[in-house]
Amino acid sequence: MKSVEFWLRCIRLPFVVGLAVAGYLGLVQISKGSGHAFFIGMLIPFTVVFTLLECIQLADALRKNKQS
Repeated sequence: MKSVEFWLRCIRLPFVVGLAVAGYLGLVQISKGSGHAFFIGMLIPFTVVFTLLECIQLADALRKNKQS
């Protein structure tokens, strides 16, 4: 079961990043000026944090898989 969790997290990671990038690009299309700067300031850290959290969970799943 732990192996399944690991592979599901591997598959999910590109979708998490892709969703954040798609959201960012969608908001950039409708924003101008200070709104654009606001979205850059908010969404890039949000994307980085969620990517890091997903990688941490992936590493935990890998460690649990190796322990079994």
